[in-house]
Amino acid sequence: MTENQRFKELILYLISNKKIRNQQQFVEEIDSDKTSVSKIKNGRLSIPNTWFAKIKDAYPYISIDWLKNEEGEMLLPETRHENAEELREKYIAELEHNSSLSKKLIAALEKSNSLLEKIELLPDNELKKECIAGISAIKSVLMGAE
Repeated sequence: MTENQRFKELILYLISNKKIRNQQQFVEEIDSDKTSVSKIKNGRLSIPNTWFAKIKDAYPYISIDWLKNEEGEMLLPETRHENAEELREKYIAELEHNSSLSKKLIAALEKSNSLLEKIELLPDNELKKECIAGISAIKSVLMGAE
């Protein structure tokens, strides 16, 4: 892969991972111009040496050795660790959210059971049958039954 292709891959990575909104933000963060960035991406210009330091300052998790010489990986090793930690935190937050939903689901099921018990005490009529059918349907949905 050429330096220009790696540069293009870098821009795509930054955008797709929401490190930057668009190419213009990259231009602003390294204090360059969009024409030069486009020329580099299209292979018509090499990356100016002064840009490597600017890229390193703006994106310290990017390996300049990879960008220059394709040595190693695009992301520095400690960055991969930080990304793993970020994923772990998101996973824990999702588990906590699911736990909260489970508690609400259990409370709703308990309430529907309580209502069914009260309805069973009522005299038999069409309304009673409709209430029992309705609450039973709600319980089925809450329990994931079809």
